[in-house]
Amino acid sequence: MTQSNPAPESGTKAQAFIARKGALVMKEFHPISTVESVYDGEMEIETLVFSVMRGHQVDRTYGVKVTCRTGDEDYQQDVSLVDLDELPELLDGLRYLDEKYTQLTSVGITDYTELNYRTKGLFSVGFYLQFNSVNRSFDSRVFSSCNGGESLFFEREAILRILNSLVSAQQYLVTISEGSISSRPPLPPPPLIG
Repeated sequence: MTQSNPAPESGTKAQAFIARKGALVMKEFHPISTVESVYDGEMEIETLVFSVMRGHQVDRTYGVKVTCRTGDEDYQQDVSLVDLDELPELLDGLRYLDEKYTQLTSVGITDYTELNYRTKGLFSVGFYLQFNSVNRSFDSRVFSSCNGGESLFFEREAILRILNSLVSAQQYLVTISEGSISSRPPLPPPPLIG
């Protein structure tokens, strides 16, 4: 008999958390913002709290859910999860992208240049620049995708809108995880059967 390969580990704690078997899973989402793309699409940013209950024990994990929708009526939707402890690195990456965009456009690059940041949960944000010698300006777009799906394209200001939304999400999650505000009361223990 041939054994199959074990399933690969999930990219994020949140993904691993909700993949648990034999437990009650509660998912809570709090909307933060929606960022419209330049074409038919949008990025929705929400906080997430996953609670898993086994017996009388409740474990929680905190993070951000990013949903990328492309197209109009027949839209495609992809989702990426970002753990709370990964947010500082993502925020630093977005700040760097913003600074680098400004730096590269002021230097006057002529080659196609692309920068991209990707999280463990396959949420990516980046931009491309290329100098257009015909009209002496830069062709550029900010792009993002969730879970390796189709890219959304945004105006340059989207980097800061996404950054500010994720900062708001981080602040909300830190407040919840420290108990300053409660997302919901804890689940009661399940009745004993037997």
